[in-house]
Amino acid sequence: MPMPSPRPQQPQVELPDAFIDLMYGAAALADDELNELEQRLHDEITEALAGKLSTEQIPHLPTTAYALLSRLHDPEVTADELISLIKGDPALSAEMVRLANSALFRRGDREVTNLKQATLAVGFNGLRSMVLTSLMQPVLNIRPIYFKLFGQQLWDHSSECAMACAAIAKRHDIDTFNAYLLGLIHDVGKIVLFQMLVETLRVMDPDLKPRPYVLVKLILASSRQLSVEVAKAWQLPEIYQEALRAHAEKSTPAQMPPLGRLLFYGNLLGEAHLALRRKRLPEPAVERLLNGFDLNLEMVRALFPDAPPASRSAA
Repeated sequence: MPMPSPRPQQPQVELPDAFIDLMYGAAALADDELNELEQRLHDEITEALAGKLSTEQIPHLPTTAYALLSRLHDPEVTADELISLIKGDPALSAEMVRLANSALFRRGDREVTNLKQATLAVGFNGLRSMVLTSLMQPVLNIRPIYFKLFGQQLWDHSSECAMACAAIAKRHDIDTFNAYLLGLIHDVGKIVLFQMLVETLRVMDPDLKPRPYVLVKLILASSRQLSVEVAKAWQLPEIYQEALRAHAEKSTPAQMPPLGRLLFYGNLLGEAHLALRRKRLPEPAVERLLNGFDLNLEMVRALFPDAPPASRSAA
């Protein structure tokens, strides 16, 4: 999956309207005055963006995750060392075996029943990706009371973005582990935003509700920078923070560092896949948007086997 050479004046235009319309049920953006609940949410986000994220607002990583993330970044780490760490967490061990048998990682007809078999089945790089997936899914797949499907849809997009980033990385001498992790965490700021919303709803007048298009504006304006703040709080290496900052600042692809540019294209392909699969944008419109960045629908279909085939009208 080649990554296009960015043109100097290429803008950062993606498919946010279609994606957010699908996830949150709103497409219209307006400049209405905020109601009391919306204003409180806006103020909390402003504080968080000023570096005042509270401990409660930061998505929690399991204790095992910190040790594993550190070892996963060590070029000298071995599969046996990772397996030893994983065995210290029975729930994680069970999740790893489940993932090895999932459509995402399965490499044959034989069922995997233990960690050693999982390692042999998916290889060392596959093991690292499975560890990341098992660590991050509970963090991203939340179920807030106001948007019941938000967690699952966010996880679906994050995992697809991670797959796209890793596929692109293989062709460009970029570490696939870094690419996969970046794809998984790039939208974690949305978790913070929705946790703020749930807490605000809990303490405010129950008759007050945030208007969907106001949430769209808040998401588009702040969720990416919140992802940067979470990456800082998690003490992730600077290479991830740099890529997330470029994504948040809406730099043009030509201005981004390699990992940030890779995230830009991986995210774009993932959003295009979502728009196609849920039929929220006409295929020719998606094709035109992709073509503006030297991408096309064939790339989407190569990455995502469940993408709908080319329509006759678009052929």
